Amino acid sequence: ATPYQASVVVTCLSPSACAGRSQTVAVSLTVTALPPQLTLSSSLLIFSATTSNPNVSAQSFGIQNKGGGTLGIKSVSAADSWITLSGVPGTVPAGPAVNVSVGVSLAGLLPGFYRSSVSVVSSAGSDTVPVTLLYSRDGTMFLSPSGMQFQSQAGSAPGNPNGSFNVIPAGKPLIAWSAAVLSGSSWLKLGSPGGTASTGSPGKVNFTLDSASLPAGTYYDSVRISSPDVLDSPQDFTVVLNVSPRTAPVSPDPQPAGLLFLTSAGGSVPATQTVQIFAGSGTPIAYQASASTLDGGAWLSVRPPTGSTSATSTAQTTVSVTPGSMPVGVYRGSVSYALSSAAVRTVNVTLNIAPFDPTGTGAASSGFALNAVPAAGTPACTPSSLVPTQTGLVSNFAQPTAWPTPLSIRMVDNCGGAVTNGAVVATFSNGDSALPLRPADGTSGVYSATWTPRGAAAQVSISARASAEGFPAAVTQINGQVSPNAAPILTPNATLHVFAPLVGGALGPGNIVQIYGQNLSGQPTLATTIPLPTKLGGTSVIIGGIPAPLYYASATQINAQVPLELSANKKYQIIVQANGALTTPDSLELGSVSPGIAAFAGGAIIAQHLDATLVLDTSPARPGEIIVFYLAGLGLTDSPIATGVGAPLDKLLRPQDAPVLTLNGNVVPVLFAGLTPGLVGLYQVNFQVPDNAPDGILPLVITQSGVKSNPTVLPVKR
Repeated sequence: ATPYQASVVVTCLSPSACAGRSQTVAVSLTVTALPPQLTLSSSLLIFSATTSNPNVSAQSFGIQNKGGGTLGIKSVSAADSWITLSGVPGTVPAGPAVNVSVGVSLAGLLPGFYRSSVSVVSSAGSDTVPVTLLYSRDGTMFLSPSGMQFQSQAGSAPGNPNGSFNVIPAGKPLIAWSAAVLSGSSWLKLGSPGGTASTGSPGKVNFTLDSASLPAGTYYDSVRISSPDVLDSPQDFTVVLNVSPRTAPVSPDPQPAGLLFLTSAGGSVPATQTVQIFAGSGTPIAYQASASTLDGGAWLSVRPPTGSTSATSTAQTTVSVTPGSMPVGVYRGSVSYALSSAAVRTVNVTLNIAPFDPTGTGAASSGFALNAVPAAGTPACTPSSLVPTQTGLVSNFAQPTAWPTPLSIRMVDNCGGAVTNGAVVATFSNGDSALPLRPADGTSGVYSATWTPRGAAAQVSISARASAEGFPAAVTQINGQVSPNAAPILTPNATLHVFAPLVGGALGPGNIVQIYGQNLSGQPTLATTIPLPTKLGGTSVIIGGIPAPLYYASATQINAQVPLELSANKKYQIIVQANGALTTPDSLELGSVSPGIAAFAGGAIIAQHLDATLVLDTSPARPGEIIVFYLAGLGLTDSPIATGVGAPLDKLLRPQDAPVLTLNGNVVPVLFAGLTPGLVGLYQVNFQVPDNAPDGILPLVITQSGVKSNPTVLPVKR
């Protein structure tokens, strides 16, 4: 708890007049003792499983003590037996999170949608993590990444006009897929109309961009991937093209964003690697390149140190390492690229020196096998630590909010072997939700995800925590900034039931949902006609590739109806388009029903007497009286009805699965349950309060197909 004094010495190494000159920055740090503070790194864990592939990979969430001292963990427990837990700590010191592994057991489960939770009780309070499981007969797919952004100047192509992403199956060994550009825009050209994707061999979608004829502005489009073999088709890949004015400064775009060199002690020098310096400029721009190492050693270099680059003539540099007699270990460095506009981007470099060369030849390798056999007389290399390297995003990044940003981590062990059974979770200092990364192909040790920045900040740190069974966790970090942006953005996992808004809660076809985010609409707009429109004030919502009817749209919230054409027990994308701009896709999972009762904030049911006045504490329900209350999410009806259309006035439509009403713990007959005539997606229940109902605030719940509604209470008095 005493101040610490240190200093940072900045020395000029450039071969110019300033060479050798230095300046010193004094640093003072005061540390104060804080009480323990419980924080969980994840807001939702989402699992998918299929009957043909019942093996479900475990996920993890972090328990972090963001205060001081030691956090005591009293218990970590699951609400349902299908959830398994391991790695539960007894205490958590201040600092990095400690991961708890969460698995799924399918024994005894039928296909369907399940929601549960994991509760953590500590000496500093308690918290829960919702857990969902979609168990189906079909496999799924995901796009890696799910979107990309490109930069160029007016009159010029992007620095790198080529892009690609992978189609990766899950729960199914082989799927067929097709690709199409949704809007048919002239600046986005697709190079891969379709193909197949298998476990270990993802499908690759290539595309190119031509912005030379576009005026300054931001352009959006999507590549739609469809497959008849998965339950979450279609999926859209978002492309954002930002064309800046000719006079705007240009930033370097070095690719790849990270390099990993693998060698052995006393082995040959690893082969050089290439970094291209892309720049979306029609005219050449001068650049400088420099290398630095965390330990101060001179083992890393880049050539040439200067040059020029443009959209039509991309510069190429060579990065090399010279380990010499360096001992076994993991070394970190970086190569920075600066344009004459002063923007700097930094490539992350990792040098992993293993104890021996598995080939026995002394030749450097680009990757070592985990179970390689050493040469005779050479001691075996036993993997003991993880070595993660950021390869998808440079350090000193500058990303705008709302636009998709690919993240990628390559993970090997200290013997150089790819780690394919690990887990990687990225956390963000700007307050964005933790983001788990998924294996890109199952063989390379590459884990990827798409980050959509939400909180603008002048300085943002991204920490990627890598873990695998049998190894201590390892962390790699990069820094940059996130700038404000007026584009629309969805809050993760925030498409919620209108009356039972639980994160990860069940939704169904026809459900009324509330969708949260930022910049979702230019101004608040309320639908005034039935059938409901699919566009309000320049805002539209696409769920599973189908336009959703809208009740209301504002900057932070949209109320919509889930299209009735969608199927239960499937997973779908949701995308919002606001005045031509697209959000990065989010996902939602549908069950068959999701009963939710309209209630006040305190849990009192919103119910009516037959004269349409509200049932309140001051005007309670009476035994023997008929009461009406309202719901959403009761699913499909006995006669079909179109999405967005009001229920007919001349015919009552009842849910296919009849709901069961429980009042004060007793089942009560339902006089009518069905869609409210004339309205869209709203159900009502009419029932008679039992003659023997006691006075009091009585609990009321609806159960449908085994799914319980949110708990409510009904005031009753004789």
